[in-house]
Amino acid sequence: MVDLDNKSFRLVSENDTGDVDLETVFEYQQQDKYIWGRYSGGSLRAGVLFGTMDEVGNLDFIYSHFDNQDRLKKGHCLSTLEKLPTCLLRYHEKWTWTGDQVGIGENIIEEILQNG
Repeated sequence: MVDLDNKSFRLVSENDTGDVDLETVFEYQQQDKYIWGRYSGGSLRAGVLFGTMDEVGNLDFIYSHFDNQDRLKKGHCLSTLEKLPTCLLRYHEKWTWTGDQVGIGENIIEEILQNG
């Protein structure tokens, strides 16, 4: 199982129907198969996510966020893990809005190194 605890990610490929952009940063926490995190930046004020990781590192989670117009939005995402030759992690996300929003999309997020 992959360890996402205290890892950060940034979008490297965006979708016009989503709210996240190249300035959005995702910060993950993990305990066993359970993952959660927060994200913000760019067109988003603040967001949270909660979900699970399978044995090969793929993610299944729900998310909610406030955009910069103070609209609360929520959705569901399935993310497939890719391990890069640099040993960094990349996730291929397939998401769908739930609630009042409609639409689906795909993003790619990639691990960013922390200054330490």
